[in-house]
Amino acid sequence: MTEFSGFYNNGLDHAWSLKMQSLENQVDETLGQFLYKEGFRVTSSLEFNSFDNAVVTFRNESCRIRIILDRGFISLALGPLWDPDGWNKGPWYAIEYLVAFLTGEEVSDYQKHEFGKIVQQLRELEHSLRDHLNVICKFFTSGGFEYTREELEAFILEGQDSDLGITQVDSSSTS
Repeated sequence: MTEFSGFYNNGLDHAWSLKMQSLENQVDETLGQFLYKEGFRVTSSLEFNSFDNAVVTFRNESCRIRIILDRGFISLALGPLWDPDGWNKGPWYAIEYLVAFLTGEEVSDYQKHEFGKIVQQLRELEHSLRDHLNVICKFFTSGGFEYTREELEAFILEGQDSDLGITQVDSSSTS
């Protein structure tokens, strides 16, 4: 639900502020039923002061999901279980690269949505999650990830050189 409120600055300037529903609530409304059915539970939910940025992370018995709202755009990454658990801990991989790596499909740009249409972006990502979540989580738990991690990261770095311009590997927190 969106709430508008107006205010006056010194009686001269009129401005509007838009208070958006939290990212966690929007994720719950769009993806929640599916994620909970798959055994995922929220492990963290943070709202940042700048640009209405936010992050929500989920975890089940086999993998983690991180959904980030950054300046109106949603990105979704998955990663293996990691200790300590945290939205900025361990390796995270964008869903578009995981799907391409595991299926041989072309890398898709899931961020082709209009700025600020968060629910639309989440619904688009839901389709990819429904189609590929089991394969991705199995990849992280079957031992395949341990043997192909370097290959996956090379695949992602190669893809970053393409016209997509999306940063995919969060290597700053993998140590």
